[in-house]
Amino acid sequence: MPLKKDIVCVCFQRSREQIEKVIRKKNLVRVLQVGDAIQAGTNCGRCKPLLQQIIDDIYTVNEGLFANTDNEQP
Repeated sequence: MPLKKDIVCVCFQRSREQIEKVIRKKNLVRVLQVGDAIQAGTNCGRCKPLLQQIIDDIYTVNEGLFANTDNEQP
């Protein structure tokens, strides 16, 4: 069981690690998709803003990996 401080969704005891793993594995981009996958955010809804922040953080970090580098000089 995750540490209490790591819990994002209290209703379903979903940790940030679990949420990040499913977002990456299934390429989820919406809070509703996370809810469909692991129920987080589908009960009281208090964690929805944090779920969105986690999604945003994941895809903001990954944007640099897909940047167009065709115009860079060697």
